[in-house]
Amino acid sequence: MKELRDSLWRDISCTLHYIHYIPLHNYITKLHEVQVSEGLRAGNKLTKRHVNFEKQKMKVYLATQTLSTSVADAIDACREDFELPQLRGSEGTVEFIRKADKTFDILNSTSLRPRAPLKKALCTGNIQNVRQEMAEARDCINGLQVKGPKDTVFNRLCQVFGKPGF
Repeated sequence: MKELRDSLWRDISCTLHYIHYIPLHNYITKLHEVQVSEGLRAGNKLTKRHVNFEKQKMKVYLATQTLSTSVADAIDACREDFELPQLRGSEGTVEFIRKADKTFDILNSTSLRPRAPLKKALCTGNIQNVRQEMAEARDCINGLQVKGPKDTVFNRLCQVFGKPGF
């Protein structure tokens, strides 16, 4: 999660399933600014530490809370319900955040009786669902096109920075 956040936090432009989105940090930073200006949080744990994480890069919980479903839900609500212009066009970012969160939940699962079905540890009862979700995650990662320096288009994130984000 940390490597993914760090890779996508840079000023690169990405396309996911033909949905263009500007750098990941733009929408998350704008969500944080809206929450600070309004004086409330939209059901997430996003704070200044999540946005300015450079001195705290090793804290996994900051990365997982930044790339969580609650942040995606907050961006969706601000864009659709409150119609905030600064979050217009964030559909691709929200889709990517949701997929990253699901993938992390599957890979981080340990309990056989969790509250959420995707957080259940791998067993014979959920192997088909896990395979399907992981195949979708693979397709999502492979479908991510990155526009790097000098508008060069790369088909893989690792071609831009020399190491994979996942």
